[in-house]
Amino acid sequence: MKESPHPSVDFLISGDFHCGSDYRNFRSRGTDDWLIIFTVDGAGRVATENTEVFSTRGTVTLYQPGTQHIYITDPGVGHWHLLWSHFHPRPQWRIWLNWPEKARGFRTLVLRDKTLIKNVSTAFRDSVRWSRQNLPGSIELAANALERAILWINSANMHRDLDDRVRKALGILAERLHEPFSLPKLARECGLSVSRLAHLFQKQMGSSPQKYQEQLRLRWARQLLHTSSISISEIATNLGYANAFYFSKRFKLHSGISPSEYRYGRKR
Repeated sequence: MKESPHPSVDFLISGDFHCGSDYRNFRSRGTDDWLIIFTVDGAGRVATENTEVFSTRGTVTLYQPGTQHIYITDPGVGHWHLLWSHFHPRPQWRIWLNWPEKARGFRTLVLRDKTLIKNVSTAFRDSVRWSRQNLPGSIELAANALERAILWINSANMHRDLDDRVRKALGILAERLHEPFSLPKLARECGLSVSRLAHLFQKQMGSSPQKYQEQLRLRWARQLLHTSSISISEIATNLGYANAFYFSKRFKLHSGISPSEYRYGRKR
């Protein structure tokens, strides 16, 4: 295979490619930078040495410096829409790039959650848009957008062993802190029976769905008490508690002090 051009990257360049059946890249010694490839649609074959990944929607692959690059449009599909970035990572990014390794210097993840895929795609496209501009601060904005994409991907890496239905339940619980908790409703939305969801959730998260949501509520309550002047009664209502008295009772049970004592102590 013919050697492909090697990009010159000071910090970061990003791109959005719609590739036909003849698209192919080969760099026998890789590049001096890192390369991340995210498949939006179609399919590609992404490989290094004797290891290959079939890259479809939601697949993200990462080449470290000096790792052989081989990536082509999958012949059987005939088209490949990919978002990519060549970059030199900021120091704090490296821990977020510690995904499962398929081969030395070659890492991959498959994102399945539709919202997560959308978030990663949006962040990547923002990076592409800013990296193409020559305005003051544009490259930093491109880097910040890529950082967002990496953080979203890393969130999937951290929870990659979770059952997809438990992951869906986590998202629902976080989005609906103000709603009364209903395990039957949650189970229906996740496509499980009440008993099966309760068992899976307890096994994978170490608590029941209701206890998990209350932890989220109380954590957010502490933030509101610390950073705002919203009344305790309003906080209780916004977090789905029946009244301020019950909220205060639950808060003290978990925190050891009342909401007003917490607010006074943090602002003193």
